Amino acid sequence: MAQSHGRDASAEYKEAFRCRLFGLVSAWERVHCKRVSHIEIADFIADQLGEKAVHPTQVGRWINGETVPEAYRIQALASYFGATGAFLGHGEGDPPEFKQRRLAGGTSA
Repeated sequence: MAQSHGRDASAEYKEAFRCRLFGLVSAWERVHCKRVSHIEIADFIADQLGEKAVHPTQVGRWINGETVPEAYRIQALASYFGATGAFLGHGEGDPPEFKQRRLAGGTSA
């Protein structure tokens, strides 16, 4: 059976998606030593898909597990974090490996 997305997605699917997305956001922020804003994510997705806009509030709803994006947006969202759409959308495969950045002097960021 195909998995539904958006507001109609099951609570279990929404929670699993939220956990995977939150994990990607957290790992990305740790490695890059900066917070990523919903605006940055929304702008990237809009650019990737050639859309006029993805509202930052909508990105927040995805991260908070209130809604799940459509499949084509899941792929763009996954690519922002270097993941596959299969991993983000369905938990298939391994999460991306985020390499810790090295600072001058050989210490980790």
